[in-house]
Amino acid sequence: MKYIFKLVKSAKVLGSLPHGKSIKCSNEKSLVLAEFDDLKVVARAEGISLLSRQEISIWKQPFKIEGKANEVYISQDRLLLTTFTSDYHAWGFLGPAFLIDLNNGEGIVQIRGENGAALGNGSFIIGLEGYGVFNTWQYDRTGEMTQQWNSYGHYIVDEEYNIRVLERDRVSPTKSGLCRLHASGEVEKGPLLKDSQISQPLVLEDQSVVYIDCGILKVVDVSLEIQGEFFLMEISQEDVWRFSTSVRYVGDYIEVEIYERTEEPPLTYKRYDWQLDLIVVV
Repeated sequence: MKYIFKLVKSAKVLGSLPHGKSIKCSNEKSLVLAEFDDLKVVARAEGISLLSRQEISIWKQPFKIEGKANEVYISQDRLLLTTFTSDYHAWGFLGPAFLIDLNNGEGIVQIRGENGAALGNGSFIIGLEGYGVFNTWQYDRTGEMTQQWNSYGHYIVDEEYNIRVLERDRVSPTKSGLCRLHASGEVEKGPLLKDSQISQPLVLEDQSVVYIDCGILKVVDVSLEIQGEFFLMEISQEDVWRFSTSVRYVGDYIEVEIYERTEEPPLTYKRYDWQLDLIVVV
């Protein structure tokens, strides 16, 4: 399915700061991490709890962690929790990840990883990059590692649990690409990327992904074929570290933001905005 982008409007704003990712639970007494089936996973000072709609705890006691909760992923009766540490260390603020039994709140296994995704039957993938590590691991409901791939980045998992990865290797020149992870452990490479720290993609209804790579907006289908491109602005591979991007649907249109920071202090920013209509070509 081919796509074309039609520009609706664009703008440039000076002195605008990018929306940075904040560490969750920083000063909040209670933070809802996930909601499902009239239940919610909540982070509190005493730990992680599973509550009913009436705020009744399902577990006998909270699951205690050191540091702060980051993300949760849920698959059947299993929960994968990633965390931040309170203190800075060689891996930044990356904390351990935990596979938890949703029935009783008991920990099954402690693993490591920065971000992940839920698969079927209580299984998950989780990945990590840095210090020679560029891997994704799959764990089953018992906490056993069942597969691994030499790939890491933003995970796109469809309803049939097919896995694609928009890779982020933080290497210059980058070797990243949009890939498919096969059950055999094979990594199938699709379009190569120029940005080694590419931002989160937008997933369309047909499971095609939209992402920004060095100032070019692209649509890539489930077969890893490019089905549309739109030039936004010139960004060289040497300068891409100074730019951060986001792409999302707002109403009927795709909205794109690109933030450009100066090379030297004092740091100032420019923000470039685009509103685009994504049209299917029959």
